[in-house]
Amino acid sequence: RPPRVGQSGLFGRCQRPRQGAAALSPAACEMASPRPPPAVRGPLSEAEEPLLDRHDAEAAEGVVGWQEVAGSADNYWACVFNLTKAIFGAGMMALPHACTLLGAYLGFGLVALVGVMTWASINWGVVQPATVLMRRKEARQPAATLNGGYSGVVRTYLGTPASQLLNAFLLANSIGFSVMYVDVIADVLLGDEASPGAAAELITWLLPEGSPLAALLLRRPVFVALLMVSVVLPISLRRDMAALGPLNVLGLTALAALFASAAWLAAAAAASGTAHALPLWPDVDALGRMAGGGSALLAALSLLPVMLTADGCHINMMPLARMIRPYSAQQLSSVAGMSLGIASGFYIAFSAAAYFVFGDALQEDFLSNLTPAAMRPLVGRHSAILVGYGVRVAYAVSLLGNTAINNFPLRDALLDTVITDPAAKAAALDSYFMPITLGVLLLVYVLAVSMASVWSVIGFVGGITSTGVCYLFPAALMYMHSRTFKAADTMRRTLQGGAAALFAIGLGITVNTVLRPL
Repeated sequence: RPPRVGQSGLFGRCQRPRQGAAALSPAACEMASPRPPPAVRGPLSEAEEPLLDRHDAEAAEGVVGWQEVAGSADNYWACVFNLTKAIFGAGMMALPHACTLLGAYLGFGLVALVGVMTWASINWGVVQPATVLMRRKEARQPAATLNGGYSGVVRTYLGTPASQLLNAFLLANSIGFSVMYVDVIADVLLGDEASPGAAAELITWLLPEGSPLAALLLRRPVFVALLMVSVVLPISLRRDMAALGPLNVLGLTALAALFASAAWLAAAAAASGTAHALPLWPDVDALGRMAGGGSALLAALSLLPVMLTADGCHINMMPLARMIRPYSAQQLSSVAGMSLGIASGFYIAFSAAAYFVFGDALQEDFLSNLTPAAMRPLVGRHSAILVGYGVRVAYAVSLLGNTAINNFPLRDALLDTVITDPAAKAAALDSYFMPITLGVLLLVYVLAVSMASVWSVIGFVGGITSTGVCYLFPAALMYMHSRTFKAADTMRRTLQGGAAALFAIGLGITVNTVLRPL
């Protein structure tokens, strides 16, 4: 049975309310019993309110108490657009090189497997446990669960210490992703001396050669500051994720143009007879060199964080749940599955096309290959310029949408560190939305202009913070959720086995990420 009042959970202990308190807070108990505790007197909190009978709960799903937070208009595809856009990020440009090292069979197989594992951890480690809390008879429970976010679900099931640990992971993960997005956007638009970006070319074209103003604008800290103030700040001040729909549709269109360009280059390489055959098996020698003469297996394991970074979207699920209409666990899980399926398909096709064109010359950052000089032999001078600059600008537009979406879980995680009550957190977010957003963006700016290499951050984020957020905590929630089923139920044993496997994989990735540099 799940823990009751006075019993211990995985990370904490359920306490009775002090005399005179109106009710227990959701943080006071990890999870409620499916049946009301007979010995407890006095008012019950939302966390203690007994669950509906399973049949009644399934019939009432999306109805009980949900009128406060959802309407009747179906916005399924808008949610798919938002989540898919959130998934496509800076990590995707490292995938072609990773798949090349692993070979087509293992590389593409792992892309698909990580997508399936990510969906399973979202469905059984976030969506289903959160939906159990929404099925309380108390009318305010659905709204309270949503306002509590991912951290609130962890607090209810695992206790306050676990929630605080998750908040630390969420903050590091969200800030890391925002820094990556801003850094990569700046890299794309500025370029380098060998291959200037579109913004750098525009500045040098508009201003006279040797102009002090041009030199000032091309300085990275100044350029990033202008980018933050003129573009990132306005879109980050949107209070409703649904308002970002048009930007995300534009971003997905830009990504489609990027993938179409990669396919065009692959077709041109095939037509000219210069296409490279995909390696089917891992390049053991290259993996050994990557490991500095160490284990090729550990080097291959170190590529998993790249794939995890490219798929992770757990922190977006509770903000998305506040948006989706009508809500049901099946609807939210379907959105996650559809988005991850789209992303995995694009990743495989994109990586294959990249190798067809560049072969073993693929670099860790695929953008480094997409220069006009490298593409000129395939498509001609003018087309190479168009594709080279078009791909970079399209990718920058795509990452702008990611930056705006990432601010929603980042603000939630920041407030969760100081406010545990969902209603108080929602009120604080409404009152201090502007200063919180400005403070977050200022921190992101300072870190972005201070980073020596954004790709080392991708490895850190994917190997430590994303692994904790996407595998370790969902595994613990999956285990606690399994205890809502009867002991003899096959689903209980299946979920517990899945939770153990997910936790072991996440722990292995984290340990390898920490120990490998040593």
